[in-house]
Amino acid sequence: VLWPELQNQVLPVSSTAIVQNENGTIRMINPRYFGVDDNDQPFSVVAQSADQIPGDEDLIDLARPEAELTRTDGTWLALNAETGRYDRRTNRIRLSGDVMLFRDDGFAAETSLAHVDLNQRTAWGDQPIVVHGPTGEIEAEGFRIADEGATIIFTGRSRLLIRGAGGSESSE
Repeated sequence: VLWPELQNQVLPVSSTAIVQNENGTIRMINPRYFGVDDNDQPFSVVAQSADQIPGDEDLIDLARPEAELTRTDGTWLALNAETGRYDRRTNRIRLSGDVMLFRDDGFAAETSLAHVDLNQRTAWGDQPIVVHGPTGEIEAEGFRIADEGATIIFTGRSRLLIRGAGGSESSE
């Protein structure tokens, strides 16, 4: 799909290797997956390793996955975690264990579980989340990210700490 666009670009050399596990499934070391969503906006998923799930070729377990979603205006949202499960049928990733979400405007979020829909460019989770940003901090019981990362809804009990220009803080 991207071949015409990539012909004029120099791509970095990748050291991806494919091996067969003892149970007969396939393992890919340093996999890299690049695609575009329904709006032709690019996304990428890379990992330390990817294991095919026995009996379901569309499910892939990921070790140390990282994903990046880029909007047409150039802004981005990046995610990483200890583990993940990618479903090729639905183009969704379930991230778990020290999940970190970063936005290009300086906001960073930490949670233990997040779901990402690469087609709809949404993310959500029902585990506690802490968000740090240039103007404050938010703690909540869950979250929903919509509008390609432009809208974030915090669910459950939430706490907001706002930093003033002089370093003063107020809490709601």
